[in-house]
Amino acid sequence: MLKTKQDFKQLETTLVVKEVDNETAATIQGGWDLAAYRDINFGTRIVSANSSLPTLPTEADNQISSIIINRGKWRFYDWSHYRKYPNGGGYRDLGPGKYPWLPTYGVPNDWISSFSRFKGT
Repeated sequence: MLKTKQDFKQLETTLVVKEVDNETAATIQGGWDLAAYRDINFGTRIVSANSSLPTLPTEADNQISSIIINRGKWRFYDWSHYRKYPNGGGYRDLGPGKYPWLPTYGVPNDWISSFSRFKGT
């Protein structure tokens, strides 16, 4: 309980600092909407994005094992330029969340070649 004016002033000038992880910091700062990782459990980030990528960079193409989506709903394709592989494959949709091992969520490992953000999300 505050007993004096000095106690109140001390309370007023107290600064509280909390350390946050990189993903939380990026979200707070308006950073990336999606981050893709080469390894399971978000190891080795290989691409961060706020918009669609018609073709992933060589080091990311067919290399993604885990994803974090901060904002929006995204469609992931097994072929470049938002196409599905001619003999099957197709696409998978994911919304905000952490996906530490993509096969658990119906996305084959090392399968993604392009992705697009749904309009209006």
